[in-house]
Amino acid sequence: MDTIYTGTSIFAVPSLEALIASQHDILAVITQPDKPKGRGHQMQISPVKGVALAHGIPIMQPEKISARESVDEIKELGPIGAMVAQWLKLKGCSRVYVADVDAAKLEIAAALGMHPIDSRQLDLVEEIKRLESSLGVDCCVEAVGLPATFLQAIQCTGRFGQVVFMGNINGTFSIPQKEFSRILRNEMTIQGTWNSKIVPRGKDEWTRVLDFLDVRLQVKPLISHTPPLAEGAAVFYRMVARAEWFNKVVFSI
Repeated sequence: MDTIYTGTSIFAVPSLEALIASQHDILAVITQPDKPKGRGHQMQISPVKGVALAHGIPIMQPEKISARESVDEIKELGPIGAMVAQWLKLKGCSRVYVADVDAAKLEIAAALGMHPIDSRQLDLVEEIKRLESSLGVDCCVEAVGLPATFLQAIQCTGRFGQVVFMGNINGTFSIPQKEFSRILRNEMTIQGTWNSKIVPRGKDEWTRVLDFLDVRLQVKPLISHTPPLAEGAAVFYRMVARAEWFNKVVFSI
């Protein structure tokens, strides 16, 4: 059974450990934010967060348990972007915005339950402000890797929000003084992510993705071509030449 566990104190640890030892798949742990303690006011994590970190379980720390969870995903919405967007919904995000300039990819995103934003027609930052009543989003995943979209990710994120940089940067990224001040004043969290984890065995990210494929993670709509392997060279030539639209190609053997 897929489970999201909520708890903070030491008294909530035994129940979490029992779930970990069971057959339940813990999608995430929700616990209170880290708080300063002691004379030095050093930030300390909750007992439940400590257990979650030790077992590689995703952690959510909203200021309030009723806090809205909306996500703006700035990216070229290829298969990786569509998979990330689906994971965000599985992790409890109620609204997932995806941005792209490709109408076909935006149609796929809409069919998967996302809110598409056409960056050719709309100013992304202004549209997010309109949709979120000028509050910005709680979390923004940047997966393009351009200086302009790195900056947009920061501009779209609200107070106490999180920015996740996933796109491999192409060029030099600099932050204007105004936006840097915004990061500080809004107490935003900046996080990087890379590839995937292969441990602990049985609970690693590869295993989890395979368990979800075509059950809760929809892959089939993302595959645009399934040619035989013998046509590989011709397919790659058409891709480079942009002779037709490609999304994900899976060769049959």
